[in-house]
Amino acid sequence: MMDTVALMLASFCAWTVLYGLCCALQPSLPHTWHIRVVTVVHALIIVTLSAWCLLVQGPWVFTDPGGPNTSLQHLTVIICLTYFLFDFFWCLYFRTEGPFMLFHHMLSLAGNSLTLYYGKYGTELVATIFGTEITNPFLQLRWFLRQTGHGSKWYAELNDFFFMFLFGSVRIVLGGYLLYCYLGHPVPDWLGRVGGVSMYMVSWVFWLMILKYAVKKYSKMFKLDKNRTKRGCATADQNGVVVVNNGHPKSSKDTVTSSIQDVINGHAKSS
Repeated sequence: MMDTVALMLASFCAWTVLYGLCCALQPSLPHTWHIRVVTVVHALIIVTLSAWCLLVQGPWVFTDPGGPNTSLQHLTVIICLTYFLFDFFWCLYFRTEGPFMLFHHMLSLAGNSLTLYYGKYGTELVATIFGTEITNPFLQLRWFLRQTGHGSKWYAELNDFFFMFLFGSVRIVLGGYLLYCYLGHPVPDWLGRVGGVSMYMVSWVFWLMILKYAVKKYSKMFKLDKNRTKRGCATADQNGVVVVNNGHPKSSKDTVTSSIQDVINGHAKSS
């Protein structure tokens, strides 16, 4: 028990020092920038550790959940718990998150704490950590691209696609199958089942928010593209080439690119 407390203190201090270094090295940047750097570092570390637990060390989560925690699972949960604890305090201090995000943090803190306290649920919790954190680098990269004026670039759109694809395929589809296998397994008790269902419901809330944003964004892009096409097909030169305003041909690719830029720039101003 003392070893666990010592590891937790060391890990919490490490996150605090990392955040402090980011602030000291780049004091002109906002606090939100620094906390997102810490978030990316946590995501990369925790995804690597949880993937090793799942795919190399075992046990296999789809067939053998509910067993005692391995030492690597124990370490992974400690790192994740202390990060969420640090991030939760940061959110309370700067008042950046709403009630639902704070609830998500508290649910994560509770799940990690109970896993350490009881010495079990490590297999299924590490799988949950992997599924929830694997999309995080793409989410943070999206924010950094927008903040640095690259939100309208093609690679920003590609990053958005990968984020939505991973979220839907890993957290919703694969996570749903994992929950189905978990609830049908005789080993997990009621506490593990409640935790699994709760985390999956949180993922669905996020997924519905993402779908709502995607429908709004791409519907607006479609309307902008349609309007530009109508305005651009008014005249033709003597060779029969369609011209737009300035007399130069305009391809459909140019129109779509302009629409994407208008939508993203408008979204960045309103958020």
